[in-house]
Amino acid sequence: IIKRPPARPCHSSADLPDTLVLSSSAHLADVSALGAVSTLVLYRCHAVVDVSALGTVKGKLRLVECNGVSDVSALGAVRELDLRGCTAVRDVSALGTVRKLNLSGCSGVVDV
Repeated sequence: IIKRPPARPCHSSADLPDTLVLSSSAHLADVSALGAVSTLVLYRCHAVVDVSALGTVKGKLRLVECNGVSDVSALGAVRELDLRGCTAVRDVSALGTVRKLNLSGCSGVVDV
């Protein structure tokens, strides 16, 4: 049995680190407070649907296998965007200013 200390809630963007990694978080749906970080990695966070608030991430944004994400049009200002395995993503035409874009395993993409 692994005991973890209780999670400290983030009350403002000042409480967030520069880099934040969240993995397999089935209960994370609201990511609106996470846009202030420099690097954000969400791995298999299937409950995440609305990522429009993450367009303010200044550095790298990785939404790996976040199958609930379909609309990424607000993420055009992100420097590096990794959408690996996001099968619901269809249209990435608004991401023209992203410097590095990974669409591996995004089988649903029809408009680039």
